[in-house]
Amino acid sequence: MIHQKLLFFLILLQVIASTNAQESNDYVEFNDRKNVVHGVYLGIAGSYGQIDKKDTYLGSVKIAYVANQQFEVGIIGVGLYSEQNAQSISFSNGDLVGGYGGLHLEPILF
Repeated sequence: MIHQKLLFFLILLQVIASTNAQESNDYVEFNDRKNVVHGVYLGIAGSYGQIDKKDTYLGSVKIAYVANQQFEVGIIGVGLYSEQNAQSISFSNGDLVGGYGGLHLEPILF
């Protein structure tokens, strides 16, 4: 009985798939570079690694304006945290904390 239900289900699935498979020459082409396209995006990234065999975490945030799919201009900020337990670093309880920010310029070649 189970084999008959499975066979019926597979045949039904094949019939549904074959009825939905219609060919059409009407399509929309995206990213054809014939149109002037501008936009803004927000990028968030995270990374993990080790410094002196201690866990280290990096996080970054980038916001950029894309001009005509050819060039990006934006700003980026990156932060770093690592539990180093170093006694010589007195202001952050021995943990390594850092970060930087800057201008993001990137050409889009292809």
